[in-house]
Amino acid sequence: MNVAEGDVKVSGVKLDKNTLTLAPGENAQLYATITPTDAANKKVTWVSENNAVATVAEGLVTGVSAGSTIVRVTTEDGGYTAECVVTVGKKEVPATGISLDKTSVELEKGKAIVLRATVTPANATNKRVIWISSDEDVISVDTTGIVEGLEEGEADVIAVTSDGKHEARCSVTVYDPATKPEVIAKDSSAVIVFARVEKAEKYRLQLYRYVGNTPILDKEYVADRFGNIINGLKSSEPAPLASTGKVAINIAGLRPDTKYSVKIGALDKSGNKISTVTADPFTTAQNPTANEEITSVQPDAFVANNELILENLAGCTCYVVDFSGRITTIYTVKSEHDRTQLNKRPELILSRL
Repeated sequence: MNVAEGDVKVSGVKLDKNTLTLAPGENAQLYATITPTDAANKKVTWVSENNAVATVAEGLVTGVSAGSTIVRVTTEDGGYTAECVVTVGKKEVPATGISLDKTSVELEKGKAIVLRATVTPANATNKRVIWISSDEDVISVDTTGIVEGLEEGEADVIAVTSDGKHEARCSVTVYDPATKPEVIAKDSSAVIVFARVEKAEKYRLQLYRYVGNTPILDKEYVADRFGNIINGLKSSEPAPLASTGKVAINIAGLRPDTKYSVKIGALDKSGNKISTVTADPFTTAQNPTANEEITSVQPDAFVANNELILENLAGCTCYVVDFSGRITTIYTVKSEHDRTQLNKRPELILSRL
């Protein structure tokens, strides 16, 4: 377009941005302003000095690959120019999840452990992890995942992705070796002796039975502050009197030659947990004694770590049922200690052939 004599000529051009940062494949629009505003010829051309980094068409800049280039606009009338420095970075890959190498752990008071977090996917742009303690009186955790036990109790270590969208937790039980419970195990019962907790009105005992290396919650008991069981299976004989400052609880109905562990929570008047202690795993005796109640071997079926575990059910058929009541799998039990991997947690119905 030719500018006729007397028409208003262009005296300059400028861009709305002097710098621009993009990711590969990302777009941004640049706008050119010609002065004066009543110039007769407002035609411009756009060019990128390096199309391998970024391209431009009618002011629309598109990132191509990592690097930097200059996008230039030039007026047809007068050849005035304006420039924008365009930087293209690596394409950001967001975190989609985070996991910890442990989901629960016991920690001795005054000791420390290291938790390791894994951010997914492996090529996530930002793998920074924020570490949080749910109770800083019980545990501390630093920026590298080192956890220290401060006082007896339970708390969670929470690992959070830098964008705050994903988290993983590890339950930490801090114990004092001086207050660790003592277990006197027989074949079908055990006496648990532990230090009395000040202000505790009740104690909740959680009995875990091991299947392989996996502890499964087997029974729960509630005992008063003197050690008398008030909710759960009572023993046929009282617990021996404990020394001053101790509580003794006798639990019955255990399986002979079986590995167990016990977690004890001290509760106040309102039922709030004051502290938690866990006994070292113990194994009941193999041969029953004459003065103890003998428990028969019972069939059992449960799920642990997405694995269906079947005990003492040889000769049975297991029907795996989803939550809508539809049978998804019919599984034949082949041995007394059978297990099979499941795709998801089911409800179980067992029937003998």
